[in-house]
Parts: sequence; structure tokens; C-alpha cells
Amino acid sequence: MANGRLRFHPRIRFPRRVYVDANVFAHARDSSSNLYLRAGTCLAELAAQGAGVCVSPLVIDELWWALFRVFYRQRWGRNFEGDEYKRDPGIWRDHWPAVHRISDEILTWDRLTVLDEAPGATIATFAVNLIDKNPLGPRDAFHLAIALHHGIPAFVIADSDFDAVQLPPGRKLAVIRI
Repeated sequence: MANGRLRFHPRIRFPRRVYVDANVFAHARDSSSNLYLRAGTCLAELAAQGAGVCVSPLVIDELWWALFRVFYRQRWGRNFEGDEYKRDPGIWRDHWPAVHRISDEILTWDRLTVLDEAPGATIATFAVNLIDKNPLGPRDAFHLAIALHHGIPAFVIADSDFDAVQLPPGRKLAVIRI
């Protein structure tokens, strides 16, 4: 797969390994999302092609929070606001069984690898350099740093945050947006 920015379509050929951002998993589990079908189709296509799906612990953390927000919105009909869970820990506990079930399901996929994040200072320095050269938020920079550090050839995302990203010299990565 060539370096660059691509839009996902069902006939796309994925490389042997891809880093999948949390938002792809979250959209695939949120039937009210406008990206629900595309995200689900993308994950199904990754499985059908036998691509190795790579995530970091940061992806799992973000997925838990995204799912929590989805279930909260479905139950209460409004968006989750700030630190409500600190004032009422039961809010989190009410949704934890569903989040736990989905997390367990994903973590048992045959072709899923949870990447070691490498030495923290290495990834942090890499992320700082990416932010210096790109309009990336901290978490996005960490995801990109982890994917690049591990030499993963493609990054599957659901948002436009990586559309204009400039990679360090000698680094290659196809950014595939659902």
C-alpha cells in the first residue's frame, strides 16, 4: 500500500498490519453514528483479509471512554458532561458490563496485537516532534508516534485530524480514513 491519504472503500487492499484508532471501533458499536456502517465494514474487511490489527493501551483507554459516552447518551438522551462520573461513580459502573463485554470481545480477536508502547521517553519525544511539525493534538501525536515506532504501514482512522500530517523524513504510512 502506498504512502499517503486514502478513503476507505470495501475493495481497498490493506497491508499485513494496520494500526486502528479507537474511534473506528467506537463508531462500529454506535448504531446512531453516521460512520456506523463504514466502520463496521472496515473492520469486517480487515478480518476478511487477515490483516493484523494493532492497537496500543491508549486505544483501549479511548475506546472505553467512547463506549461509555455512547451508552450514557443512549440511556440518558444527552451527552456526558465533564466529571459527572467523579460525583457519581455509579454512572460508570452502570455501563461497565457492556464496555467490559465489548472490550473482551475485541481483545480476543485472533489477529489483534496490543503493542508495547516502547520506552515512554522515546514515544514522548517522537510525539513532541510530530506536534512541532503538525496540527495534532497530544493523543493523536502519541498514536502516530506508536504506529511509526513499530513500523506499521497503515493507520485506520475515522476523523480528519491526520489529513495534513507531515511524516518525519524516511517514514512511510498510509492514512486510511473511513
